[in-house]
Amino acid sequence: SWISFFSTYKDSYLSTFGIHPDFQHTHLGSDLLNITSKILKDHFNCLTLHLHMQKINNVAYNFYVHLGFTAVSLIPGHYSLGDGPVSDAVYMSLDLNKFNYPKSTNQISLATEVSQLMTPQQPPSWFSTINQFA
Repeated sequence: SWISFFSTYKDSYLSTFGIHPDFQHTHLGSDLLNITSKILKDHFNCLTLHLHMQKINNVAYNFYVHLGFTAVSLIPGHYSLGDGPVSDAVYMSLDLNKFNYPKSTNQISLATEVSQLMTPQQPPSWFSTINQFA
């Protein structure tokens, strides 16, 4: 979503993220999230990355905190687990301007299209002209 009508910067939201159990504890999740964060910041001009996660998932919570996310709020009863109990959510946020992009632990071969997204994109030229007069 756009920060404001006149802004070229946006917020982003991570809807679903998981790593197959065979590849957990290999830093693959960290590497993929680091690549995603870099693309969001450098190519799409996003300032923040937000997510919701189940409060009961301590492993995921520690993973996101280790990467630099901060808990913003607790949302009681956000998740309905079928006919079972309701679960609270933690709303988390990562400031992409303060995020330190570590070198990848794994050898990840990026598709050409993804590699191109890793290069910073300049704001539209018309915005730069308007911004000079602000």
